[in-house]
Amino acid sequence: MDRIARFALLSVVLALLLSIAPSTLAAQSSALTVIRLGSSADDQISPVLYAMRTGMFERAGLKIEMTKMNSGAAVAAAVASGALDFGKSSILGLVIGHSKGVPFTIVAPAGLWASKPEGGLIVRSDSTIHTAKDFAGKTVSAAAVVDINTLAMQAWLDQNGADPKAVKFVELPTLEAPVALAAGRVDGATLFNPAYAKAMADGKSRLVAPIFNAIAKRFLLGTWFTTTDYVQKNRGIVERFSRVVAEASAYAGAHPDDTLDDIVAFTGIDKSLIVHMQRSTQTPVANAADLQPVIDVAVKYGVIDKSFPATELISDAALKTYTR
Repeated sequence: MDRIARFALLSVVLALLLSIAPSTLAAQSSALTVIRLGSSADDQISPVLYAMRTGMFERAGLKIEMTKMNSGAAVAAAVASGALDFGKSSILGLVIGHSKGVPFTIVAPAGLWASKPEGGLIVRSDSTIHTAKDFAGKTVSAAAVVDINTLAMQAWLDQNGADPKAVKFVELPTLEAPVALAAGRVDGATLFNPAYAKAMADGKSRLVAPIFNAIAKRFLLGTWFTTTDYVQKNRGIVERFSRVVAEASAYAGAHPDDTLDDIVAFTGIDKSLIVHMQRSTQTPVANAADLQPVIDVAVKYGVIDKSFPATELISDAALKTYTR
């Protein structure tokens, strides 16, 4: 075959490849499974945001649609109704749901309380409130009226000689709570980063206590969850999701600066605040030992009727151990 013939053949082959490339790419794109996630705007979501931005989910065959919501309670309602496939919520909402027979099941962790300054109970800097007993008859905000914040507050009040029932809780989105506090509409607010860092940055608020230590020095603050029915129908998807979250959590925990832009974009909070705040502690897998303290404290303060082993909350499709 002479040079002209070879060139002509090459041109034909190249044209054929170019003509099929778009359809091939479309087929690859359509092969991704869409999963719908929901979360409130806090730092615990950083690993998942990082995994979305860097293509970790796509490499696992998953395409993420994320919805920002006001509270874990709203997320739980959306997952229960089928409007979301997975949600991130504080562990307490799942504990309450389990006690009432709601078929929620944990598939991955989402932030660990480890006695670091990433949240707590705050008041205005000029407030006369200083001790637990000073909160009698006062109003305190939380993301939901019954959530991990209010449970921690009850435990802290009790441990410090105050009546847990003497405080009124009102529901406010975390980013709105500091505004309500500054305006005097509430006497205190329970917050996590980055809303906590934002509230403390201008000097108009002060920390009364890291109330979450009243539950335990270490426990899971939040988890990614779905329903048992979803797991039964989509076990492979759950396993892939759990694995990606584990990998992203391990990386984000070791490289928090790499998730700065992700959490800034999701929360809308200025980067200069997030740079200096205590980032959320991440763990690759959800362990029963990090869940049980919340269950036990929930029983103590009448949030649920009786205790149960934390293993009942963790899906058998969730990653149990993690190695790189």
